[in-house]
Amino acid sequence: MYTETENRWQLMCGIEHMKASELQVGHLYFDCGRLTDAAPAPSIEVWVYDGVTEPASASDSTDETLHRFLSPEWYFHNTLVSALTPEQAAEYSKPEGPTHTLVRHSEIETRIFSLEQFEAYVDGFEAEAQVSAMRGA
Repeated sequence: MYTETENRWQLMCGIEHMKASELQVGHLYFDCGRLTDAAPAPSIEVWVYDGVTEPASASDSTDETLHRFLSPEWYFHNTLVSALTPEQAAEYSKPEGPTHTLVRHSEIETRIFSLEQFEAYVDGFEAEAQVSAMRGA
C-alpha cells in the first residue's frame, strides 16, 4: 500500500518493523506511511487490534491471513456497551465512520507500528527536516 521509498525511509530512521506474532488484542497500533512519493505528508491512523479474521467471501482470492483492526471509537463503544444492560446500551448511539480495516499478514511489517515504533517514526520527521535544511531545500 505504501511506497517503496517510504519503506526505505522507515529503515533509515531505525524503525524496527512490527511482527504479526507481536500483535495483542485490545492494544493500540498505528498505521503509518506515505501514500505517494510526491506527497511528503504522512498518512497516520490509529487502530485497536481485534484479531485474525476470515476472508469476507469465498470469492476473495487471497489465501493470506487477514488481521482485523477496529477504530478506537468502535472498539470502546463495543467494550462499553457489552458491559451494560440492554436498557442502558440503548442510550448509546453507535459511532460514525469506518468500523474496521483489514490488513494482510504480509503488510503488517511495513504498515503497523507499536507506540514505541510510532514515536521513532515521528522522530524521523525531525531528522528529515534537518537534512532538508542542510541541503537548502
